[in-house]
Amino acid sequence: MGVRIELACEEAEIDEQWSFVKKKSNQRWLWYAVYHATNKRLAYVPGKRKDIVFKQLKALLDPFGIRRYYTDDWGSYDRCLEADKHEAGKSNTQKIERKNLNFRTRIKWLARKKICFSKLEKMHDIVIGLLINKVEFGLDIHAKLQLDPSPNKRYADNRIIICSQRLRRRESRCSDYVEHRVRRLWRLNKALDRSPWALQASCACL
Repeated sequence: MGVRIELACEEAEIDEQWSFVKKKSNQRWLWYAVYHATNKRLAYVPGKRKDIVFKQLKALLDPFGIRRYYTDDWGSYDRCLEADKHEAGKSNTQKIERKNLNFRTRIKWLARKKICFSKLEKMHDIVIGLLINKVEFGLDIHAKLQLDPSPNKRYADNRIIICSQRLRRRESRCSDYVEHRVRRLWRLNKALDRSPWALQASCACL
């Protein structure tokens, strides 16, 4: 006997959050939806502020069986959502607006006035996606990351070789410096006709 589990989410809030990549004219929007009852994030899609991006988000929300959408007055919602399932306004979007504020304080990429930004859209989406997967979906992003050990081993070996070469160069410079000081003290002691004990004492002060 098979068991079928269906996801049920009657009401959802949808909003888009502004950011940019490299320059403010290159805007990058984060479209996402939350469950109206619990404020849990359901799905998200980064991209432009266009209908085609919102349709991608709506395709991810179709399995939840949402019967009511609460959004702002952006035109994409009126064009892509059915009128009997859509309600525009700020009265039922307080939770998702609060979530926008929470994410602005967590990551600088989403702040309005900022000096921290990405130069590539791919890196921008990866950074925000990692934060959402960890905070909202509870995924351990560090445990999921699996790297090939052989490149890391080669990298570590190269680092050891480079550090060893630097250390040898430093030791060589130090030995040359000490040898120069010893010769200078020897000439000084010879000029002053000092005993070898005075020379040893002078070398100990180096």
